[in-house]
Amino acid sequence: MCIIFFGKNKEGLFVAFNRDEYLNRDTCRLAQIEQSSNLNFSQDIYYCLDVPTGGTFFAINKKTFNFCFLLNHAFPSHVYLANVKHKRGEIPLQYCSLPVLKDKDSILPNLETYIESSKEYFLNLAKIDEEYNGYNVVCGNLYLEKILFIFIYYEI
Repeated sequence: MCIIFFGKNKEGLFVAFNRDEYLNRDTCRLAQIEQSSNLNFSQDIYYCLDVPTGGTFFAINKKTFNFCFLLNHAFPSHVYLANVKHKRGEIPLQYCSLPVLKDKDSILPNLETYIESSKEYFLNLAKIDEEYNGYNVVCGNLYLEKILFIFIYYEI
């Protein structure tokens, strides 16, 4: 079972996240995406690399304030499929890359832009949801104080 505790105050963001799918799974500490990385995402994103898959279970964008936690599927009938087209660990990085600034001169997220880009992202993701294993996502924007919960469920 995955458990998340998070909050923010004037000192910053506090996160406690337990992901116990596989206790022997290699992960790395929170790190910034490097320019030399083969990941094609903003360098403003910090994430915890899931070493075997190259994805992540948590990411946050320090410029736009978007964040995303990836959780495993909680339904007992869910079957993990080895040959899916996309890895679930891509989702937090993609979500944290969404545009939330109104224009190139903006420095703070815009609520309408955030809502529209989140809606468009998840509607497009729903069109290809069978290309992923099932998942739950808790995501949002810290500056705008918005949180979304999305889940994809497959019964096999």
